[in-house]
Amino acid sequence: MEKVWIQCGVLKFPKRSPSLVYSDKHLISLGGFSDDETPSNGVFAYSLQTEEWKTLKPMSVPRVDLCVVIVNKFIYVLGESGSNPCVALKTAEKFNHCTRQWISLPDMFMARSQATAVALDDQIYIMGGLASNGRPLKSVECFNTITGKWDRCGDMIQPRFDFGAAFFKGLLYVIGSGNTMHSMHSLSCSVECYNPKTNTWSQVHFQNFIKKREITTYILCRRHQSMYHDMESVA
Repeated sequence: MEKVWIQCGVLKFPKRSPSLVYSDKHLISLGGFSDDETPSNGVFAYSLQTEEWKTLKPMSVPRVDLCVVIVNKFIYVLGESGSNPCVALKTAEKFNHCTRQWISLPDMFMARSQATAVALDDQIYIMGGLASNGRPLKSVECFNTITGKWDRCGDMIQPRFDFGAAFFKGLLYVIGSGNTMHSMHSLSCSVECYNPKTNTWSQVHFQNFIKKREITTYILCRRHQSMYHDMESVA
């Protein structure tokens, strides 16, 4: 397969900062800012077979920079910013791509924007982010998609927002982020990992910068590998 970029149709619904996820041979665009700079609850699907966009049922509230994960073919959206001006949200909902319906979920314990979420089996972990007052968070909570309940997990060692995260060999690794209220551009080079069995976090120490880059690359690849593998099967 030739590895080149090609034009895949034009998005007729101008968007800034939407979230994108792959589901059932479609690329799904969720939320973001509309062309008038207001937060949007719009959801649009791009068919990889027909190369056409279509409008799906919107989310219950506008969301920007939302956390999106897929578990058992359901698209879960968590927290992030809503309304105008943007505020952190604690709401969550899931989308059934077969019925094209949204289902409301129980609220999270904490309202979050710019958080990070990852899934492992039937569990969804959402970590850090910014609280409604702009304060970086180190709290973590987990949603059981079977029972439909949220549980609190152990806090991260330091607050983080806009950071990378991935599971590797049963451990959850997080890397990067700003970690102060006053310096939104301050990046953290620290890495920590979470053991779900012990509900504890520990600092990860690297011997050199090369290893830092390797784990960063791994986390970035993990974020997109499932989409990449599924899209290969469609091509």
